[in-house]
Amino acid sequence: MRTCIFTLCFVLAAVCAFSQTPPWPQGRHDATHQGRSDSNGAQAGTLDWGVPLDQYPNAMASSAHRIYVAGQKIVALTEIGTTAWSFTHDSTTGVYYQDLAYSGAQQSIYATHEDVVETDPFLISIQTNGEQLNWRRHFADSAGLSVDDAVYYCSDGRISAVSPAGSLLWRRPACSTDVAVSSAGVIYAVYKDLNGESTLFGLRKDGSVVVRAQISNDSQDYFSSPAAGKGIVVVASSENGSLIALHTNGTLHWKKKFDGGVSAASIGSDGVVYVGTLHGLYALNPNGSTKWNAPIGDASRSIPAIGKDGTIYESSSNQHVYSIAPDGKLNWNIRVVGTPTSPIVGPANSTVVAAIDNGQRFTLYSIQ
Repeated sequence: MRTCIFTLCFVLAAVCAFSQTPPWPQGRHDATHQGRSDSNGAQAGTLDWGVPLDQYPNAMASSAHRIYVAGQKIVALTEIGTTAWSFTHDSTTGVYYQDLAYSGAQQSIYATHEDVVETDPFLISIQTNGEQLNWRRHFADSAGLSVDDAVYYCSDGRISAVSPAGSLLWRRPACSTDVAVSSAGVIYAVYKDLNGESTLFGLRKDGSVVVRAQISNDSQDYFSSPAAGKGIVVVASSENGSLIALHTNGTLHWKKKFDGGVSAASIGSDGVVYVGTLHGLYALNPNGSTKWNAPIGDASRSIPAIGKDGTIYESSSNQHVYSIAPDGKLNWNIRVVGTPTSPIVGPANSTVVAAIDNGQRFTLYSIQ
């Protein structure tokens, strides 16, 4: 009897561990790209550790006990900053891994990469212990990947859906950005044509088009991937400073213009939209009006991360990482050596950033 109970408890613990939502499994947390974690980030604003990286940090993700960094290889670090494992596949010319996603449910880590000489990229799946390549799939080019029930990515102007086993499910036009998948199962991406017009596309998970809406005819608009919230899709023109919110059918909800570039947007559980700008972090009410502005310097290159408790984490080009309360009040800030990347929520209620010092020295920081 005791053996059966022990076995049952072990199985239940394993199931719970795999079903637990990781703090930050992929870029912008999940396929909706709302940038909102189910875990809390750093509370005190104290540096836990900083470790040097031997590669440019192209992408980061985290699970319950690991931090993953993609660059010339995929590296998994423990909660205390030691290297658990590293992965790179055989290549005579060298590899750059560019996008990264962890899936506990599928027991896989997905990444895109390019060989230095063979510039056409590949999508790969590896085991979560880094020991084995599951599969490798060639495609034309990519603007990023999103993992939901399938792996979605933009390639050669078309949205592709790939099963967890690596088989192509479908390819449909059109995209220039990576995709976001709404909770209703609609896949959104922005496509910019040769005339400079930008269109929002929405597809069902069978690949059929349900939304096609022109959002800009300004050739200077270069849109980031959408954020798909409840009843809203938000896109940002990273260079032109435009932030556009659309209803899920593609009709305009509101539009706001900022001075200079803006980051991609994140969306809080209350529908408040957060965006990094040249003049700090802005919080916008669901109707597009300004709720508050936190003057933290140039945050236009950093996508805000939102903790479970609503705390917003943002990086600035002034070499500081900030924690800001939902009412706009500063909780804390901490200086790092170099320009910090977009923050993510890490294991054990931490906030993780990588900092790039003069393009030559790279450091990964964990903040508690």
